[in-house]
Amino acid sequence: MKEKVALELEKEPLLKKARWYNSKNRTYKACVIYHKVLPKLTGEPYQEALEELAYLYFDRLDFDLAAICFEHLCLVKPTVSQYVLKLSNCYFQLQNFYKAKSVLHRFDLWKEEEDEERLLALSQCELALNRKLKAVEVLQVLMKRYCNPVYYLLLAELFESMELYSLALETCNRGLKRDSYFEDLLVVKARLLLEQNDFKKAKQIYFKMIKNQMYLGEAHFDLEIMIEKRGNLPELLEIHQYFDDINIDDLLE
Repeated sequence: MKEKVALELEKEPLLKKARWYNSKNRTYKACVIYHKVLPKLTGEPYQEALEELAYLYFDRLDFDLAAICFEHLCLVKPTVSQYVLKLSNCYFQLQNFYKAKSVLHRFDLWKEEEDEERLLALSQCELALNRKLKAVEVLQVLMKRYCNPVYYLLLAELFESMELYSLALETCNRGLKRDSYFEDLLVVKARLLLEQNDFKKAKQIYFKMIKNQMYLGEAHFDLEIMIEKRGNLPELLEIHQYFDDINIDDLLE
């Protein structure tokens, strides 16, 4: 069936032209031609061409037009979960967070890799709707099902924004057990330790980052913000000076 559809599409010169313009990154012209060719197609060829147009609009960041296309594709093929994910993403980009969230509940049977993407999207919808506790619940499900340490980072930052520093620190520690050199988690953990006045442990983390030649730009900003917030505490100034004085070559010997 797919070979028959592909053969039928290959016979359509306008579609070839649309694809050619798309390949040359002349996307506006490609969109215009897709709209000319779509009325000439029916069934599977129409759906395939519409899918190409939907992804083209999405890549152009024309999310309102992409949403129209994906809505139609979801009606025609409601079991294609990738259409659902893309449609939700369109509404999210359009800041229609309620609709983005509701779209994710249309579909029940998800493949593992798609379910992970769905849960991540759902957590971001909950955050955008300022439903932080719901976002926490979704992120905890993600952490339970999948071993990606980035979910620990997202949850730690969320707890930090809620000023639940102990929970944030615990989450960092759990994530670092999965990847002890996850740079972003180390930065968050050090920042949390500064918040809790544990300057010694914060300095140890910065030492680890320097020793492993990790990027320290965000850590510098964190220290400057903390000094502005807390004043010229000797411990903070010592760490700040430590960044400038440390000899990385000596650490690596």
